[in-house]
Amino acid sequence: MSNCLKGAQRIIFALGENDNIPGTRVLQDGARTVVDALARLEKVNTGYVPPRIIVLSSSTWNEKFAAARPRLLHWAIRNAFVHAYADLLQAHTYLLADPSLASVLLIQPGALVDRPPTGHEISTESILPCATYGDLASGIVECALNSEYDKISAVGVSSKDGDDGMKYGPSMMYMIIRGLCATFVPGFWTMNRWTNWLVAKVVPRQKAD
Repeated sequence: MSNCLKGAQRIIFALGENDNIPGTRVLQDGARTVVDALARLEKVNTGYVPPRIIVLSSSTWNEKFAAARPRLLHWAIRNAFVHAYADLLQAHTYLLADPSLASVLLIQPGALVDRPPTGHEISTESILPCATYGDLASGIVECALNSEYDKISAVGVSSKDGDDGMKYGPSMMYMIIRGLCATFVPGFWTMNRWTNWLVAKVVPRQKAD
């Protein structure tokens, strides 16, 4: 990893887990790997220049963005992704611990949805409920390439139509309900695996053309 990051000026850290799975460690393990690699580079390079790490985070952990949500919705989102958020917050701790190793910009979107991009918006003041993956990627690239974001610690990224409840609401509610079940229903993921297995056995697969 040290060889990979040597001389890097921008590092895009966009790891994560979409499902609310207990014991998720993908973010914190990735963050620790990056921080350890940068620490080694700093130790052996007298002219070490801290890179800028652009980190995919969540608007749930931005006080200004979260305050604009209805309380019940905020509670539901926090609890629907409690395990993924625990992993994210641990990654924050690692990445923000030593500013001499790197400066950090947190990219904090709302709900991420797998729909066609419609154009992105970046703001430090407000955020729309949803962002498509394509719009999120465009926002991350803009932040990486423009020096105007170098002194900012966190931004929100939204799709331009991210408040279209008819378009994005069903996907968002599905993710929240599924996540709440994973948090509060014992054995949810075991039942989910068995259900998927049963469906795969019972429902005939479509023949390829």
